[in-house]
Amino acid sequence: EMEQAIEALTAAVSVLKEATEGHKTGSLLAVESGFEARKKETESLNRAISMSERVLTKADAGFLRRLLTGEVPTWDWKKLNRKATFKMDYKARSFKIQEG
Repeated sequence: EMEQAIEALTAAVSVLKEATEGHKTGSLLAVESGFEARKKETESLNRAISMSERVLTKADAGFLRRLLTGEVPTWDWKKLNRKATFKMDYKARSFKIQEG
């Protein structure tokens, strides 16, 4: 099992290197073609993800999972677009300080 995990992590690293080679910013692209090759690569990456969940911290394992699977988080736009009231409190206090 440990040898399979090491092989899976090695494959994950090679996929990342090949996909990002020559790119400063970019996205992961499919490197190999064919259903069987893709299936084998997916199994290997899933093995790397399961190993990382046992070894890495929760945040690091989640980041690696999203990176290798291409999972994109959904944003709560209502929460992100709300008015930033915390800045208003700071301005109000700074005006009081300047008056005094």
